[in-house]
Amino acid sequence: MSARRVAEAVSDVLVAIEKARTAARSLPQRPTSAEVSSPCRCGHVPADHDNVLDASMPPRQIGLCLVPTCGCERFDDPEAAELAWRSWARQIGVPVRLLGASLHGERSAALARVENFVRSDFPAGRCLILAGPPGVGKTYASVAALRAVSDTTTPIDSRCFSYFPKLCGQLFDPKRRQDALARATTTAFQVFDDLGVEYLKTGGHFIDALLDEIIWTRESEILPTIITTNLSVEALKARLPERLIDRLRGDWGRIYECPGPSLRQS
Repeated sequence: MSARRVAEAVSDVLVAIEKARTAARSLPQRPTSAEVSSPCRCGHVPADHDNVLDASMPPRQIGLCLVPTCGCERFDDPEAAELAWRSWARQIGVPVRLLGASLHGERSAALARVENFVRSDFPAGRCLILAGPPGVGKTYASVAALRAVSDTTTPIDSRCFSYFPKLCGQLFDPKRRQDALARATTTAFQVFDDLGVEYLKTGGHFIDALLDEIIWTRESEILPTIITTNLSVEALKARLPERLIDRLRGDWGRIYECPGPSLRQS
């Protein structure tokens, strides 16, 4: 090869190298080690945070801090946080129509009472009975309470939303009774929705006895509980055994009759 051709080849190589360098400079720069280790608002580095992902969506970081003494909930993506809550809530029995319930929702007397429950009654392991006509926000408020004291790292078996008519069906079934009764009596925070006179009458003394066992155990273990019912306070007194009323109105229980017109008509 002549000297001229060698010089041209070398020139071509140098030009190619320079083009490659120019292209590399235009790419997004890899973060430095200092940037990777920069703390988030809680003061801890990203390595201290976990990724909580919703399986139905592409990976999206929520970023719950794993440092035990921190308590930081740094949600980098609010939409991902909402999706994660909805997926978690469905696993504890929350109906689809109530997945959006929160303490920041439409104001009602029931929601205001539940805010107080979250602040004082829940830590003390008390029971709140929300009584009143349909549509005043009792069930919405009970789910808002579940959400306020839970997150996607809360163990699934420590929270439960139970529709009372469905629970009655499980208690009547010998094959499902033991599991249903164990869950109703031992779950750390339990919501019993729609305790209705028609279901109590259907089961008679059998349901009375099981309900007495559930309430007695939860009171004895000081487990926070919310019960919603369309019955008035006077109707509850007339239908439930006196010993149950005593527990529900004693040191453990708080009965609140929700006033106001139906929110479903507003």
